[in-house]
Amino acid sequence: MKHLPAPVVKILKDKLIRLRDDASNEACIAESRGLQFLDTKDRETLDRVERAEAWREAEIDKVEIALDHATARAADVALQRIADGSYGVCQDCGRAIAWVRLLALPTALRCAACQQAYERSHGQQ
Repeated sequence: MKHLPAPVVKILKDKLIRLRDDASNEACIAESRGLQFLDTKDRETLDRVERAEAWREAEIDKVEIALDHATARAADVALQRIADGSYGVCQDCGRAIAWVRLLALPTALRCAACQQAYERSHGQQ
């Protein structure tokens, strides 16, 4: 983390805290929305279209909740890396991750080159 100036680390840390908190809040909102639906809708009174729409919305909420939890976890990992001094160091090659990359994606674990190689080897584009 020596390659990152202290003001940049502060900006990134604040950004990560906001990211974690926003993701956690979004997950809570989506979770409560699902619970409200169960409390306020009598499933027997819904027609097929309404049930299908309700099911679709519930499935979307599940995915959004999972993504929000993953984002919050990634932000926590990055904050721990700041605390232990390993933040901004590529976990694959050990070189510094460009601070402009970290500003754009503060949860990045790899430099751009290693991330590209990782995605190629794991079938992601």
